[in-house]
Amino acid sequence: MPHKVRDSLFELIQSLTKSEKRYFKVHASRHTIGEENAYVRLFDYFEKLSAYDEEKLFAHFEGEAFLNRFSITKKRLYDQVLASLDAFHASTSVDAQLYRMLHSADILFSKTLYDQCERLLRSAEKLAMKYDRQVILLEISRKQKRNFENQSYKEMTLPLLDELEHSDDVRKDELALYDRLWFVKSRLFMELNRKGVARTLQDKSHFEEIIQKMPELVIESHGFDVQYLFSHTKSAYSFSVACWEESSLHLNKLLDLFECHPHMRDERLSAYFSTLTNLVYVSEKLGRTDNSLRYLKLLKRIPLEIDLTNREDLRVKLFASTLSIEMELLSKRGDFEHARKQLTFMEEGLERYGEKIAVPRRCFIRLKMATICLGLKEWGTARKLLSKLMNDTAIHDHQSHFVSTQVLNLLLDIETGNTELFMYALKNLQRFLKAHDRYNEEEQVVLNSLGKIARASSELERQERWHALYEKLTNNHTLSSVTEFIDLTAWAESRSKQKSFEEIVRSNWERKTLKMEDSKSVEGIRA
Repeated sequence: MPHKVRDSLFELIQSLTKSEKRYFKVHASRHTIGEENAYVRLFDYFEKLSAYDEEKLFAHFEGEAFLNRFSITKKRLYDQVLASLDAFHASTSVDAQLYRMLHSADILFSKTLYDQCERLLRSAEKLAMKYDRQVILLEISRKQKRNFENQSYKEMTLPLLDELEHSDDVRKDELALYDRLWFVKSRLFMELNRKGVARTLQDKSHFEEIIQKMPELVIESHGFDVQYLFSHTKSAYSFSVACWEESSLHLNKLLDLFECHPHMRDERLSAYFSTLTNLVYVSEKLGRTDNSLRYLKLLKRIPLEIDLTNREDLRVKLFASTLSIEMELLSKRGDFEHARKQLTFMEEGLERYGEKIAVPRRCFIRLKMATICLGLKEWGTARKLLSKLMNDTAIHDHQSHFVSTQVLNLLLDIETGNTELFMYALKNLQRFLKAHDRYNEEEQVVLNSLGKIARASSELERQERWHALYEKLTNNHTLSSVTEFIDLTAWAESRSKQKSFEEIVRSNWERKTLKMEDSKSVEGIRA
């Protein structure tokens, strides 16, 4: 059987864009020895592979000298590809420009061209300040000090020395503050990714313990990175404890920050994506449909304004962000037929990008796709989607997504009459929730009710039990992990009233929208 392994060189070459591949050929041609370049031929072979198979590779290049030291050949090709990427992206990366300027300054310094060195360092300092590169600013300062020393402090004055010392202190404080904020944010996001939003008082207390380590700041007096990290962390905390207004406030501060620093928006597009995505979601929670659609338009406008050809990471994020939002909006509005038209495109995108999409986002998209198929009574497609989710081992590290997948599977078993499979899956889910200290009152109510529904001896009894669950869910507004990704209240209502899920969701949405419009009208009259 062929020996297939995961290979770094193969993964790197497969990740290249057409432009990057063309540039590599040009870059490699400058290092050709003799008539043929073995590296280019090996590169061409790797480029055409669909999976790495070393046994087939050795058979293809049988007799070639480079196979005798293949690990060294691969390492050199890997280094050449990285070197070509470094050259290709040199003009588009602020960090690359700055480090190149620092290296040039070192060369000028070694040639005792101190005035030229100082001029270059001042140019680098302006660029680093514009893009809030505090670490590089300290390195620039170190090189400036070296310049002064080697000229016996000829150009130094006491006021200039004091200014230099003060600047260093401010930058060190800014870096220390950034690090402090980063660790708070990381602890918060690790909990969010693993367990999801707070559902109990204990969950809320845990999130509060994390956020209490946040320093109180007048953020406007700090650089871009500290301002961003502060508002980003605050918005995520508010999101985790369902304080939507507070989360919206901090997210809008982030949007204002990007609008005030448009050059940072272009450089931190991933963060800008996240800000808009979160604003859409929070606006929906607040019932501000106009706002959510406006933010979605801003998100979709990005590839029209910025060239993402050589930024696969951003293309992946844009695909995942926009589609997950659209699926969320369409499913909340009960527009399942419109959503159905997107399913093939979504599946193709998931297959194309695969593990490049963050696990929570990837699971979220499949969960929404499965929910839509359940709503359309497309049981077979729903089963396939749920099977893919359950076979994705990464989902086990994200409890909310795992639990939601199991709940959708239980609903599917009820609808298709798989009672034996249902009881087995129900017990497994109950064990999982107990083991992870998540089997709270709300979860018990839902799962026990679903168990009674599955065991109902007649359609009338099943309908009555669906109605009983509907009433319990209507009177309980606590967020439960088993109802996070599907409107189980609407599902129970549709089964108790023998109406389609799509019809109930759409009716509830229209009623909610009308209520919001009436509320706005009343506020306008009062104003």
